[in-house]
Amino acid sequence: NGATVYLHRSGDHFVLGYGMYNRQSAGGRQLYDLGVAVGCNFIRALTGGVAEPVEVSLSHRFPKDKQTYIQTLQTTVLFNQDHTCIVLP
Repeated sequence: NGATVYLHRSGDHFVLGYGMYNRQSAGGRQLYDLGVAVGCNFIRALTGGVAEPVEVSLSHRFPKDKQTYIQTLQTTVLFNQDHTCIVLP
């Protein structure tokens, strides 16, 4: 099992993503959630809060409590997406 982190341009934005080679492995959902939470805080810390995520896409199903995700990530959160990533300005 392994994973990759990528950064690429998508239109007017940059996409910072995290992809696991086997999404169904044990703890996969938690690793995706942890990755985007750390990534969002990392971007804010590196830029002194100047850069804020535009949105976060998660490749897993809609949770029971969406508010926890919104409060933690402090941005728009989309579920059931093709990939897990942070969209940056």
